[in-house]
Amino acid sequence: MLHIPHGLRTVLAVIGAMAFVLGSIIYFAVFWTSTGQTPGARILQIRVVTEEGTRVHAGRAIVRCVGVVLAALPLFAGFVPILFDGRRRGFQDWLAHTVVVEAPGPSIAEMSRAKKRAIHEASRVLPPVAEAQDDV
Repeated sequence: MLHIPHGLRTVLAVIGAMAFVLGSIIYFAVFWTSTGQTPGARILQIRVVTEEGTRVHAGRAIVRCVGVVLAALPLFAGFVPILFDGRRRGFQDWLAHTVVVEAPGPSIAEMSRAKKRAIHEASRVLPPVAEAQDDV
């Protein structure tokens, strides 16, 4: 509907691709550094940690993002070691010195429901607070 010159279309495509790559790196880096889990990893009950079991820092998270791309480039060959390594580490984990571990536990929705249920039960058990009367 709108006529956009070919040169401008190319520039917009490059800017869009750069924004996508930067957004992807930020997405994974923020989740891996804050909780060790993306929303999908939370559903699968797995978490990314360092080899020592500590939280991943921003530099390692960015290196791991680069490793994921490099692992996928040669027909996803960088993910094959996951099948044979005892710790289930792929190329990206070797590169960033990270490990994916199980993180069993209740989901956020389950924790929220349990908290609401506890608040409801506590309100039913406690007697209502009597209002203080002034003796003047």
